[in-house]
Amino acid sequence: MINSLRKKFIVFTMLVLSTLFFIIVATINIVNYISINNNADGIIDILEDNNGIIPDRKPEPNIKPSDKNNPSLDGELSFRSRYFTVTIIDDEVTSINLDRIAMIDEVTAKNITNELYQNNKQNGFYNNYKYRFVNYSDSSMYIFLDCNMELQNFNSFLIASIWISLGGLAVIFIIVFITSTIATKPIAESYRKQKEFITNINHEIKTPLSIIKATNEIIEMNDGKNEWTEIIDGQINKLTELTEKLIFLSKMNEDTQKINNQEFNLTQISYEVIEPFIILAKSKNKELIINIEDNMKYYGDVSLIGQLISILLDNAIKYSIDNTAINLEIYSQGKNKKIKITNVSDNIKPGKLDYLFERFYKDDNTSNGQGIGLSIAKAIVLAHKGKIQAYSYEINKITFLITL
Repeated sequence: MINSLRKKFIVFTMLVLSTLFFIIVATINIVNYISINNNADGIIDILEDNNGIIPDRKPEPNIKPSDKNNPSLDGELSFRSRYFTVTIIDDEVTSINLDRIAMIDEVTAKNITNELYQNNKQNGFYNNYKYRFVNYSDSSMYIFLDCNMELQNFNSFLIASIWISLGGLAVIFIIVFITSTIATKPIAESYRKQKEFITNINHEIKTPLSIIKATNEIIEMNDGKNEWTEIIDGQINKLTELTEKLIFLSKMNEDTQKINNQEFNLTQISYEVIEPFIILAKSKNKELIINIEDNMKYYGDVSLIGQLISILLDNAIKYSIDNTAINLEIYSQGKNKKIKITNVSDNIKPGKLDYLFERFYKDDNTSNGQGIGLSIAKAIVLAHKGKIQAYSYEINKITFLITL
């Protein structure tokens, strides 16, 4: 139980931090990309306004600090920017300007332009070139701006930020892994004391119960059975059963508890467990309707699965209304096995009722789920990596659904 809690703590912490790191890294890189794209668009705007060239200009005096990043005011822009333009008249390439770039020849420039023009592409990226299609009064032009350096820097930053984040998460994982033991230590200590208490109280109760039982039997031998001795015997049996259940539940919640898994015929075991409950249901004027799939095989602990079915039936018969039916279904659904039991009971709250599996839960509005029987059922299901649910979607009807 403690190890399971520790694992959940580590997983939850790492999930939250991983999400936070992802959002931060993604936001930074998206902003970075948008900045590169906007800067490229600003330079292409200048090229568009000047018929495909960036005019040489000296830095203008008295530039405001807020305008320092404006490409149109950058005197070094024409020397820093690499671009080429292709002019189109009547759907034909008429001129190519490669004065500001060395890595592209006319044939390549023409082929790129024809490909974009034929596919009606007017704006975007072609490899590392940001391009735009511009219409003038007597011609059209494709403007290509080389963004290779900016994109390389973007990719380098992206990769670096990812690796730094992964490294940071690895370090945090180690820290969380170490500190999780400290964080769960109070819970582990509390659980250890609880377990010791249950074990000790079991030993402490067994002795006086045995003495009371023996004394009661002597009284019955001397004076015969009467109403009072029968009450005493009944209460002794209840206390004995309760202590046994507490010990069983304590063992089931241990991380080291192993169950004896083997393949068995679930259909056959189910009928063997159900048989005495059919007679019990009839004696209480209740009908047990059974629908079990034939020849089902299951890999698990035979004894525990039998006990699970027994707990559910005992709960249903004990707390259902007289002269009503109890429906039990056991069937396959894909790779899983389903156990579904439905009964009619008073004052059932509609919706999910998973709180019924809480240990010693007792609701003034309903009798279903009192004691620790359903807590044991849940422990058995969890030990088999399954799922147990309780819900009510009809008035005064409660359903328990187990997926194994």
